[in-house]
Amino acid sequence: MHYGELKKCDIANGIGVRVTLFVSGCTNRCPDCFQPQTWDFDYGKEFTEDTKAEIFAELDKPFVNGLTVLGGEPFEPRNQRELLPLLRQLDQQAASSDMQLLQTKLLYLRCLFDFLDVLSEARPSDTLSGKKRADTTALRIKSYLDVNFRTPFSAQDLCAQFFLSQRQLDRIFCRAYGMTVHAYLTELRRHYACALLEKGEFSARRAALESGFSGYQQMRRAVRRKQP
Repeated sequence: MHYGELKKCDIANGIGVRVTLFVSGCTNRCPDCFQPQTWDFDYGKEFTEDTKAEIFAELDKPFVNGLTVLGGEPFEPRNQRELLPLLRQLDQQAASSDMQLLQTKLLYLRCLFDFLDVLSEARPSDTLSGKKRADTTALRIKSYLDVNFRTPFSAQDLCAQFFLSQRQLDRIFCRAYGMTVHAYLTELRRHYACALLEKGEFSARRAALESGFSGYQQMRRAVRRKQP
């Protein structure tokens, strides 16, 4: 795999300060693409063990909020062969680490693995069945929520993001995960808020806002509903 650029202090492609990897190669070749040079799988530098070590070193810095992978097209099968091991290694490091911050940074990875696995199992000539297409859409929705739950957005914003009605969105997500989008989003925010409060570095009001809640009262209701 090749990559066009590795940004170590990126504030334009995700929440907070990011390490951003721009992989090379894209067979979509969209009209009016602003980076057509990245269609070439050999564009830029070769992705090596040294590159991987560089990414790990940057993610260890306390001011970095996470990793963003862009392209080109990260979901190209040729790129998945390098990206999946990298992301799995990051996930394993988070699981075995005492650093809660690192685990928070990588919340979205497990869902991303599932999405990549679905894509890698499909042959390029395959036409996805209705169920497979719905399952893939559910994974995309979950990935979006896992990454963006701290950012306030409305149900209308989410529907527009995936070109679905509210009813379609909840039906697809509920069939895959057994809960509504709202319930899953609330649980993500509740879990993150509790983690912040346990660290003792934030007031309850600040923890609520940092977690994506509209305010303290909304967070309080979410926490109380979860209590036995």
